[in-house]
Amino acid sequence: MKTVRYILIYLLAAFCGLPLSVKAQDNPYKIDNSLYLLYERATKYRNEPEGLLIADTLYTNAIQKNDKKAQCLTLTIPVIYYFNTRETEQLEKAITTLQEVSRKNDYLQYYYFGSIYKVNHQMNINSTLRALQEAELIKEQAFADNYPYGIATCLRMMGNIYYARRETRTALDYYQQALEYSQKNLPEQDLAYIYWNISMLQQGLNQYETAYENAEKGIKCAKTQTNLYACMLRKCTLLYVLDRTEEFKSYYQECLKMTEKYGQTRKNELQALRIYNYVLHGQYEKAHAIADSVDLPQDRMSYHADIYSKENKYKEAFYTFKELQHLQDSLGQLIQSADLSELNVRIGNEQLKRKAQQGESDRQLMILKFILIFFCFFATALIFYLYLRRKSIRKLQEKNEELTIARNHAEQADKMKTYFIQNMSHEIRTPLNAIVGFSQLLSDPNLPLDDEEKQEFSSLVLHNSELLTTLVNDILDLSALESGKYAMNMAPHACNEMCRMILSTVTHRKPEEVELCYTSDVPDDFRIVTDEQRMQQVLINFLTNAEKHTEKGKIHLHCSITENPGKITFSVTDTGRGIPADKMDSVFERFKKLDEFKQGSGLGLNICRIIAERLNGEVKIDKNYTGGARFLFILPLQ
Repeated sequence: MKTVRYILIYLLAAFCGLPLSVKAQDNPYKIDNSLYLLYERATKYRNEPEGLLIADTLYTNAIQKNDKKAQCLTLTIPVIYYFNTRETEQLEKAITTLQEVSRKNDYLQYYYFGSIYKVNHQMNINSTLRALQEAELIKEQAFADNYPYGIATCLRMMGNIYYARRETRTALDYYQQALEYSQKNLPEQDLAYIYWNISMLQQGLNQYETAYENAEKGIKCAKTQTNLYACMLRKCTLLYVLDRTEEFKSYYQECLKMTEKYGQTRKNELQALRIYNYVLHGQYEKAHAIADSVDLPQDRMSYHADIYSKENKYKEAFYTFKELQHLQDSLGQLIQSADLSELNVRIGNEQLKRKAQQGESDRQLMILKFILIFFCFFATALIFYLYLRRKSIRKLQEKNEELTIARNHAEQADKMKTYFIQNMSHEIRTPLNAIVGFSQLLSDPNLPLDDEEKQEFSSLVLHNSELLTTLVNDILDLSALESGKYAMNMAPHACNEMCRMILSTVTHRKPEEVELCYTSDVPDDFRIVTDEQRMQQVLINFLTNAEKHTEKGKIHLHCSITENPGKITFSVTDTGRGIPADKMDSVFERFKKLDEFKQGSGLGLNICRIIAERLNGEVKIDKNYTGGARFLFILPLQ
């Protein structure tokens, strides 16, 4: 299957990449420096016939210098070349030669390097079951050799296989196992390519921040230029995905410098970065042109969908994305069908052999037909089952998400209910205890009380009764407003007349040393359409709060249509202690009080905000006023 081939080539470019170029004195493989310089050139052209010629010369020189490691390194070049050119027979010979020489020279890491390509070649020719079988055999060999690198290689190969089969989460799990195993048992190994694989899969699962972190880790731990270059391209891609535009543009230039210096060994990723660069510069036609040249169909569609989205062509983006989803579903079904077809072929071959051995051609032919029909039916049933299972899982996930949201809401509501009950229990108990206590004192005939004491106790009972009434009214108002059942009674009202009446309502509560006044810049016949009761509730709340926190000075109610043009602004300004800056943004929240030791429900200002919103207005604090506190109630004139 052509798609699997592209996936494998794309994966192996990072998984089995060799260094691009470093100075001889920085030789990471510790081979002869003169051989390493030649090896650099062979690696650079490993996808071209010239690379084979250079590798032949390098191998001859390595034998002459008796550099056994260089011999093994050189034999990896033809393996990569024949894998990419799909020359099966030559590839098998190259892998066999590499494995024989590496085992003879006691460099088993290159034996398992060949094993990687053997497995992925099976994937390349659509033989996924054969690839899994090969991987199991290699794992047994690795344990027999007691060779940690071989075991780590098997984990990576399993990741490769499941990635090619589009089982992303399983592939990611194997790569993470390979990383943990290598960190523990192979601390000297270059782990950058594993970070590259993990980052790539995490991006596919929309885990962008984690993918970026792993790309960064790959850059930091890279020991060869190939792996460093691969992780740099990964990081650049994720900068675009994370909308870090300026960082992308700067880092893209660094990647181009690396490409110019060491050659275009990662064509697919460079194509993607060029597309992203054109998109960020608004050159969408050029971006589409490069996207058209992308080999992998799903990548091509993905790029076009992204470009259309950035162009604000949402209709084209939607249909391209829909087509991409259909293609991805088709690819998954093709992989499953390929597995079943391979199984059918194997069974058919076994039946044909048995027919030749037993000479019962007619009988064997009937059995073969029956088996083929059965497996065709089985394949159809399995595909249908997988489709239904996928659909069922999707629905289950949606239900789980809904249940999670509902549970969170229920938990939050339960917490709010508990907090509300605790708060109200305390606030109701305080004035109720005072009422009961002083009432008992007043009604006790055995307690000698003079008229002044009786008057004081009666005032306290009256004051706490008012507090209790206010608390109950606040709770009822909040319930009515939040239920949505309360209908605003809108009617025209004279502003100045209403404000003077409000002021007279709260005059008796003010401290003796506080002046209460009202001013206005609107004429007496000026009227606004509003709910008079709710508007009075807001202003009375502002004024009573001011009286609570102002011991001397002035409380000033003012009405203005000039402070906010097109709106009418009611302000209550006091000379009290004011509101701390760190509490200004929270005073309108439910149960918030400036002084937790003062009586009050903490609901009043929250109710004011709800009323203002219902009247299409707003309440807020004037943060620029420093002489005390200044509360604003702003309503639209229209």
